[in-house]
Amino acid sequence: MIATRTLAPPYAAATGLTRPPLEGRWTLLQCCVVVYLLAAVGRVHQLLPGVGLLRPILLSAGLALACIALAPGTTARLWAALKRPIVLALLGLLAWSVLSVPMALHPRGALDTVVGLGKAVAMLVVMATATRSVHDVRRLALTLFAAMVVFAVIVLQRYDTSQRLGGLVYYDANEFALLVVVTLPFGVYGLWRERGRLARVALTAGIIVGFIVFVACGSRGGMLAMGAALCYALLRFQTMPLNWRVTAIVVAVTAFGVMASEQFWNRLDSVVETEDDYNITSPTGRLQVWKRGVGYMIDRPILGVGAGNFPTAEGTLSRYAASLRERNMGAKWSAAHNSFVQVGAELGVPGLVFFLLAIGRACASLWRAQRASRAAPSEDRDLAALASATMSGLVGFLVGGSFLSLAYSDMLFALLALATAISVVARARQRERLAHHPNGVPA
Repeated sequence: MIATRTLAPPYAAATGLTRPPLEGRWTLLQCCVVVYLLAAVGRVHQLLPGVGLLRPILLSAGLALACIALAPGTTARLWAALKRPIVLALLGLLAWSVLSVPMALHPRGALDTVVGLGKAVAMLVVMATATRSVHDVRRLALTLFAAMVVFAVIVLQRYDTSQRLGGLVYYDANEFALLVVVTLPFGVYGLWRERGRLARVALTAGIIVGFIVFVACGSRGGMLAMGAALCYALLRFQTMPLNWRVTAIVVAVTAFGVMASEQFWNRLDSVVETEDDYNITSPTGRLQVWKRGVGYMIDRPILGVGAGNFPTAEGTLSRYAASLRERNMGAKWSAAHNSFVQVGAELGVPGLVFFLLAIGRACASLWRAQRASRAAPSEDRDLAALASATMSGLVGFLVGGSFLSLAYSDMLFALLALATAISVVARARQRERLAHHPNGVPA
């Protein structure tokens, strides 16, 4: 009799989560989140000018907030999301970035960055609030994959992929290569999870298109990130059968061998041949920029140079810029080219701690969700597979983001939103099992 008990009313009231058949239905809030992801991550409004007239980011964000304020049942899910450690760490990061504005080198630029960061944190909470079940997490994950595929398809139509891509919309080649890395695991997950022939064909086509554009990007950092994500998927994506994982790796390696040009392999060779690499030898190369960034954090350990002010520091504070000004020469106002150096220099040590804490909490939540899949119901195993895919993408970002200034990027916050949503659903599932089996008998 215990095994057939219905969901306890106090639990449903406390979490706002529903069970089948309601969990499979779309809500207006979820539609808003999907539109937001396609615009913020996939940049569809910039790729398709007519769509831009509708202001999809602003429209979807406004409607989403209205849904949370007016729709019944969302308040409980909102509080459940706000109490997650990932969100608390990001709120700390946001609060510290606000404190950095008055002392920033360029306060107006810092304020603009803080506003953007605030929007990203708010939508992360909205995405977690829109999540009621594993079905909803799957929709978010596949939406991210679809956003990358839409961008990649338009790139194939507009650009010559026989040589390294340049002049892309919004993203540069390195950034889009990383976007492919962090979203591709969701495509592989969908290919394994979906049973419909049409869905599998579409997912396979999307994966192929992503690989083609990834190779055309010619990104060395992207290749390192792809290698890290694939290694993690092979070793830790245990919810997916081993033959699936091995097949995915073999297909990926084969695809690189077939599609990669000689120029691509020459760029990869330069990863280990560092003697003539400008990133090592040039004062404006990544190594020297990182060293100066650490110096800004040491000189201003509390509030840093201000959110979004790293380039300003490069042009005004650095000794390299000062030496050029003495010779009446201009200095390059360089980006940090490292997400961790970026946060440390711009927001000081406390800001870096909040940033690392958010990522660390996300990894811990995903790790727990993966471990919970052992001897668990099929729904929990599906959630664990999504956690593994998200973790693969996050591993790729940690490697690729070490070469790019993407600390406040939508692609990172989308991954953190997925981790938060998985954490909320996993915790709700755990409480549900306890409600069904108060003596601790597994479901």
